[in-house]
Amino acid sequence: MKKSLRIARLELSLLFYSPIAWFLLIVLIVQTGLSYTGTMDIMEQSREINNNFRFLTSYIFSNPFVGLFSSVLKQLYLYVPLITMGLMSREISSGTTKLLYSSPVLMWEIILGKFMAMMVYSGGMVVVLGLFVIAGAATIPHFDWPMMLSALLGVFLLLCAY
Repeated sequence: MKKSLRIARLELSLLFYSPIAWFLLIVLIVQTGLSYTGTMDIMEQSREINNNFRFLTSYIFSNPFVGLFSSVLKQLYLYVPLITMGLMSREISSGTTKLLYSSPVLMWEIILGKFMAMMVYSGGMVVVLGLFVIAGAATIPHFDWPMMLSALLGVFLLLCAY
């Protein structure tokens, strides 16, 4: 397990030395911000017409048409493959696969270490979404915390599955 943790730490450091990981986080922040402000704008226009929404949290975050999570989940499958394709191809292109195979590290420890690194990166993506949930909690009266926490857990598990 220690070997897998070392591999995960090395993969994370290599991941954040490249600009692609930072770029994808910035794209996620921009995409989420545009979706959140667009939904809040729709809600403000509806409030001016005198539409009262009973389930404001679920409308803003989980509406299938304009909700924050639904719009993020539609593009989320593009982010993870951009990161994960580089994990093994970097080993092959630099020629370190022969070193890995000849080292006293088992194949499952290598894969587990790379998976743990991607889990940490996915956790960072969920933290970005969590910031928007906190912003929603600050502006929405009677915020539905259990639904939002379970949605964030679902997004994290989906990212781990990707």
